[in-house]
Amino acid sequence: MNLVILGLPGAGKGTHAQRLKEELQMCHLSSGEVLKRAIQQETEAGNKARTYVTSGDLVPDRIVINLMADEISKYNEPPLLFDGFPRTLRQAHRLDEIMKKHDKFIDLSIYLEVKKDNLLKRISGRRICSREGTVYHIDFNPPQEDGICDRCGAPLLQREDDKQEIVKKRIEESEKRISKIVKYYQEKNILKKINGTDRSPDQVHGDVQKAVHSYLEQLKH
Repeated sequence: MNLVILGLPGAGKGTHAQRLKEELQMCHLSSGEVLKRAIQQETEAGNKARTYVTSGDLVPDRIVINLMADEISKYNEPPLLFDGFPRTLRQAHRLDEIMKKHDKFIDLSIYLEVKKDNLLKRISGRRICSREGTVYHIDFNPPQEDGICDRCGAPLLQREDDKQEIVKKRIEESEKRISKIVKYYQEKNILKKINGTDRSPDQVHGDVQKAVHSYLEQLKH
């Protein structure tokens, strides 16, 4: 089973993708991590993407699609779990084409629905350890000492694209695009919507698990 997790920035895609990866032994392909790695390695694609990421703009389709196509080609056996990709309707179409080349297809798409006010608070409150990358939140998971990592004592930083003005822009632009992708997967009859507003991660993940296991049960009949 190959799965896509959709949601606006801060909806919890990465959190639930990581849990599903461990529960179902899936290969987790995060477009954010793929882009981050390309930027850190200063590849040609990474250098092109850097300007867009730091300004909060969407990285052009051609860069993201080529990077993700390279990642998909590395895996033959494990089921694939896409997080943060596709982010545009064109990416959704291209993903289907890329998967078809590898005799695969997307079986299920899960859309995490969260109100925009909640998303803004979630993202702008994130702080990340400058040394180890441990994630904190000033409201939901604060460090013991303000601005300092509990684990190693390094300073906590706010990512440039987590700043409030950039987050607002990201959410507004994402909302316009994601509605088209949701419709695309609805028309293919493979979309499941999950309410992620004002609910604990465990509650949301319980619904995510139900959606996945419901699909797996259908395959048995």
